[in-house]
Amino acid sequence: MDDEDQRGEAATPTGGEPSPGGTPTGGEPSPGGTSTAGATPATPTEAPASTAGARTADAWVESPAAPAWGTPAAGGSGPTSGSGAAAAGDPQGQLRRGVLLGVGATAALAVVVVAGVLVWSNATDDDGGSAQPAATATAPTQDGSAPDEADGDATDDGDGTTGDEPTVVVAERALPATQVWTAMGVTCAAGDTLRIVMSGSASHDQTAAGTVGPTGLLDPLYHQFNVEGFPDANTMTVIGSLEEDPATFFVVGESAVYACPRDGELYLGVNDVGVQNNSGAFQATITHTAFP
Repeated sequence: MDDEDQRGEAATPTGGEPSPGGTPTGGEPSPGGTSTAGATPATPTEAPASTAGARTADAWVESPAAPAWGTPAAGGSGPTSGSGAAAAGDPQGQLRRGVLLGVGATAALAVVVVAGVLVWSNATDDDGGSAQPAATATAPTQDGSAPDEADGDATDDGDGTTGDEPTVVVAERALPATQVWTAMGVTCAAGDTLRIVMSGSASHDQTAAGTVGPTGLLDPLYHQFNVEGFPDANTMTVIGSLEEDPATFFVVGESAVYACPRDGELYLGVNDVGVQNNSGAFQATITHTAFP
């Protein structure tokens, strides 16, 4: 056996795969890398390198993934399932609930405002004025009706009034130009008012040229014929008084409103002392307003 044959025989293993360390034996792998005879050789696999180790070696460390919305961090506490977790993990649901709560609060506020307006409007009068005064209880009369404020009688005095409204009476009267004063048949009390409106015409000399209206003659040359107490009034103008009392004299003319200073009957006349040559008559409309 030459030298090459001896080297080939020495390199052949006994009952096993050749190993880089030398000839295998039947026992544990030798330090040199040999395996025991008859052992099933292990399929060589590549051991996965540790990710952390590999990344550490590359000087790059992966940070942990961020937890899902509403999911507690690792090691923390809190609900992870059920309605609480669903609500925490649904930002759109939270937004909808917030909107619904806002709408509900606005509707409740609107109801309160409307109720306040209704209460306020019921406390005011029809034209937006101040609140009506509270009713005052009064003792009933013997027949069971409530007395009015003016005279203590029943609310209706029989003339369609309750006793606290003014009474208005209109009278039509003729005023002849042939006498200075004429009683009108209208009696007023202190504080009553008389509205007098005159119409028609009369003559101061019984001619058409001398015909005048209730304002009388405008020429001051005729003032010499004026009634005493009316020195500056137009001659033949209509004048008034209470029972011819000089303290109550007033000029009527075409119209006048007179506040009665005392009780008395109304007299109307013409401002002319020479009535014997006059003719015609005026018409008077007298509105008497009496207050309770």
